Amino acid sequence: MHQPASVPPTMFSISVNDAHVTVVGDLDIRSAPVLVACGDLVQPSERGIVVVDIAEVPFCDVAGIRALEALGPPDSVEVHGARPFLQRLLTQFTALRVMDAVSDGDGRVAARPQHVS
Repeated sequence: MHQPASVPPTMFSISVNDAHVTVVGDLDIRSAPVLVACGDLVQPSERGIVVVDIAEVPFCDVAGIRALEALGPPDSVEVHGARPFLQRLLTQFTALRVMDAVSDGDGRVAARPQHVS
């Protein structure tokens, strides 16, 4: 009998530093509840903004999108680093603030709203 090759589990992690959340790994139906639970640890910035870095998220399903939406009111959650397809989905189908990260030339990253037509 042929045994299928085992697939290592996908690494998933979330780090929360006050108003900044970094997600690494697939954000899907299995991991989304972890992000939602971490929402209690997030402290919005003085401007009332929560920054979510998903540059290291290779896959996100609808459960992941809903978990991002659960982090706060839509106008207070800034999503940074989304891959192009996910950027389009978030921009067109959610009220989240999807930001386009651009380097300012000094090694720092500045963000500006991403507009998709």
